[in-house]
Amino acid sequence: MIDGRSREELNALPCTAPDLEDEAEHFIVCPECGQAFDCRKLGDVLHHDEPGHEPLTVQ
Repeated sequence: MIDGRSREELNALPCTAPDLEDEAEHFIVCPECGQAFDCRKLGDVLHHDEPGHEPLTVQ
């Protein structure tokens, strides 16, 4: 959480990432848990930055 905001609230913030030809370029694989996540979602980025985290549940 940042400023008391949940992961979902952080993910809902507007993103100013550039449009890329390949949508897959917005995703990286977490070296710790092996889950792919969208770098445009701040809440997910911060989750995967935490040491010892678990993969997120798929919704």
